[in-house]
Amino acid sequence: MTPTRSLLRKLPAVAALAVLLAGCGSFEEDPAVTVNGREISDADLHDELDAIEQNEGYRTLLEQQLGQDAAGDGDGTFATPFVSDLLSDKVYFELIEQEVDRNDIEVGSERTDDARSQLEERGGQDFADLPRAQQDDLVRRVALLATFDEDVGPRYFEEHQGDFDTICVNHVLVSTEERTDAEAQARAEELKVDIDGGTAFRTVATEESDDPAAAAEGGDLGCSSRGRFPAAFEDAAYALDVDEVSDPVKTQFGYHLIQVRDRNEAEYQDVIDSVRQRLLPQLATDADVTVAPRYGEWQESEEQPGRFSIIPPSEA
Repeated sequence: MTPTRSLLRKLPAVAALAVLLAGCGSFEEDPAVTVNGREISDADLHDELDAIEQNEGYRTLLEQQLGQDAAGDGDGTFATPFVSDLLSDKVYFELIEQEVDRNDIEVGSERTDDARSQLEERGGQDFADLPRAQQDDLVRRVALLATFDEDVGPRYFEEHQGDFDTICVNHVLVSTEERTDAEAQARAEELKVDIDGGTAFRTVATEESDDPAAAAEGGDLGCSSRGRFPAAFEDAAYALDVDEVSDPVKTQFGYHLIQVRDRNEAEYQDVIDSVRQRLLPQLATDADVTVAPRYGEWQESEEQPGRFSIIPPSEA
């Protein structure tokens, strides 16, 4: 599981993940992680390890949320992948706090009080059993996430609103499965000339597309927001006006001609999760993150560009 996935869960789950970031191995003076010059210390990690050991409810929830067993090979130790994912979440919360600070936004006592009330209500005795320092840290992080969603997110949304619209898309696919790349590109360019010359997009999609399911519907891929199609496809689609047809766009499937037939403007409250999914990876990409070698390396996923996490030493 990537740290962004755990951060994108509903608030109570995020709250649980936020507080229980545990370290393993021997205590050392140097920082576990440095994020844009701010340090996450070993002392901080080990204090939270103590909190986990004293609160079985939170430990169990963490194992469920991360999909990993917490226990390490020795008594009183934690599994390295478990620690790496938790430490990754700590990096992301540090990035959130830095972004809130950069925008000169105050978290405020009202959000802090509301966060504590939520945790007391939903965390019950598990929250009450935590040491006061860990309670306060958890409250701070829940309040930070609310601030991020309610103040930082809307600013980003205003600057990139068109990227969150729902668009209805048709396409023609020229597959590279049985053609060379050059042959597929040339064929897509020929079909684009036909469309520009007056042949209906629907006709070309029905008769020429290598996507049989979409071809049966005149190239219709339905309506969606970002996140459904390959990045190159979506970047091209969101740059189009309604009824405009793209030049050939390459993805792993081949070359596409894309037509946007409708666009519906998004409202921020409907796309809060999507805004967070875009903004957090951007912050992670731009961040200067240094991890102590004993914990691993801060790396970008090959499968999901823009998704960073701490990879344990044995896997880095």
